Amino acid sequence: MLDALPASVQAAAKRALREIWDTEDRAHAERALDAFARDFAKWPKAVAKLTKEREAVLAFYDFPAEHWIHLRTSNPIESTFSPVRARTDVTKGPGLWWADDMAEFSQERKGDWSWTMMIAQPDEATPERFEAARVDVARKKNLPALLKARLERFEEGPCAQVLYLGPFSDEGPTIARLHAFIRERGYSFEGSRQKHHEIYLSDPRRSPPEKWRTIIRQPFAEE
Repeated sequence: MLDALPASVQAAAKRALREIWDTEDRAHAERALDAFARDFAKWPKAVAKLTKEREAVLAFYDFPAEHWIHLRTSNPIESTFSPVRARTDVTKGPGLWWADDMAEFSQERKGDWSWTMMIAQPDEATPERFEAARVDVARKKNLPALLKARLERFEEGPCAQVLYLGPFSDEGPTIARLHAFIRERGYSFEGSRQKHHEIYLSDPRRSPPEKWRTIIRQPFAEE
């Protein structure tokens, strides 16, 4: 953002930004953001970088105050929006994949797989807040899958895992070796109960496929 401002006003802009992030509540932050837009209206590109992300930037004020220090960006001046986007736009996080018949769980038959994508939530994300957020999103966007979103606690149990490097399309042999590792030790798993679990450590938009890092995890039953 500061790159869009002349050096002569950057110190003042820094102070104004701190008024947004370090104030006592969201109402004061809203007024501070409006003041920034008004005071620096001469530089519309800088103002736009802030105002177009208004909801995401102020979202942390909706959580209890004791959590603001963890949710707000730690460096709002040099990297105003990257931590916010990391939490709101793209999750690198986990997905569950399964087939009722694990014999069908192969790269060649992905169309037969079922799946669930997950985003970790803080304890403050209660069912009531979850439903309120769903209603709020439904007012603003037409998302066909919105009704399928749910809030639940995930407990996995014992599992084996491996760090895989490469494109998703080439995971098959690594998955097969992981399954063999489990069975060789006398354990078993059912696709509909102990679901194939992938944790995505790379952003596919920013890394070539050969550098994608994925933790492949398979839960199992202890017999």
